[in-house]
Amino acid sequence: MRDQALALVGEGGPEYTLGPCGNEWESEYIAFRVCGTFRVPLFMGSPEPGGSLLFGDDGLPAVNRQEPWADIPFELNIPKSASPDNPAPSVYYGHGLFGTREQIHCGGSQPNPSFINEYNYAFVATELQGMSDYDVQTVTLLLAVGHISGLETMFDRLHQGFVNYLLLTRMMKTSFAADETYGRYIKGDEAYYYGNSQGGIMGLVFMALSTDVERGALGVMGQPYSLLLFRSVDFNTFLDAIKLHYKDYREQQLIIGLAQMLWDRVEPTGYTHHIRENTFPNTGAKEVLSRVALGDHQVPTLGGHIMARTLKAPLLDQGIREVWGIPTVAHTDGGSFYAEYDFGLPGEPLCNVPMSLCGDPHTNVSPRTSAREQLDAFFRFGTGTNHCRVGDPDAHQVPENGVCSYPSIAGCEMGETEEDTQALCQP
Repeated sequence: MRDQALALVGEGGPEYTLGPCGNEWESEYIAFRVCGTFRVPLFMGSPEPGGSLLFGDDGLPAVNRQEPWADIPFELNIPKSASPDNPAPSVYYGHGLFGTREQIHCGGSQPNPSFINEYNYAFVATELQGMSDYDVQTVTLLLAVGHISGLETMFDRLHQGFVNYLLLTRMMKTSFAADETYGRYIKGDEAYYYGNSQGGIMGLVFMALSTDVERGALGVMGQPYSLLLFRSVDFNTFLDAIKLHYKDYREQQLIIGLAQMLWDRVEPTGYTHHIRENTFPNTGAKEVLSRVALGDHQVPTLGGHIMARTLKAPLLDQGIREVWGIPTVAHTDGGSFYAEYDFGLPGEPLCNVPMSLCGDPHTNVSPRTSAREQLDAFFRFGTGTNHCRVGDPDAHQVPENGVCSYPSIAGCEMGETEEDTQALCQP
């Protein structure tokens, strides 16, 4: 699908049309908020949720003959730091669980606009079809009526979604970089990937397939989904829908295990081992920064360990702990690395349930000054460095030198302990 799509859009890149953004807003960090659509080959019977892939006589995905093209919405933030003399590299941003492209300008706990203005990056995004806000109703309904096999349409949509991701990045390096109005603010020969939560998880699929990005950063990520789901508070709503028809815990495990066989085609388990070695044809090796928050309620660090070991990425020493099967290094001059941040939680359950004590640290990594500096250094130079230090201008907690620990943020107000955590495993 990737190769067909890139061939169809040609060397000039995808066509695009600009339009109003709606919900206009002022920002001290963003010079231009650009919205529009870009044109992609459509491999689906319908571009709407619930559609299925089309296949040719050779058994491979084929472009829709009646409706060969689809116009996909995108959004781009160009920071005030960008100028014709100092154009910004583009960063494809992967949104969170069943999220939207508008997460590129999240404030509060994930201040993307301030980051891109301080370090001069342009963030661009579209929805990941199959697991975006537009798909929630379809997926929830299928689970609620017990039609588990109908989830195949979600996995089919994800195939199209990743093609869209790849073509949007190609657009930023080609056709949009030549735009008469905004192209001079974009550094067309430089692009990266950055995603958090679902965007961190799914980022490895994009990285393995991309021919336009060499480095990518993944926040609060892990694999595979069949492991992550039952250890995530985010899955509770979907699990409640499954329980309406499948009340036995063993049936629920079996259903997700079976679904994983379809998910492998469009989630990290099918792609992580193609990132640095055994790359796909005509695809270069990539390097990845991956980071987790200890005690995460939404994505367990166990999944992050599996991902890091599969990547053969070392653990960057940030004064937290050792991790089984992952060698620890003090610094990397290049290559992939894995990092952990501590927020004072007492540890994660050793059983197949979510961590739910104290405050959820899921969104606490990316806003840290040390994490922002680390991300920028990795993008620009490919290096892995511990930026936690005394005097870190962080709003909540000044860590000890070299120890990336911010215990005042976690919200453990009841004196929760490791014993309390393991009590979550009791039936």
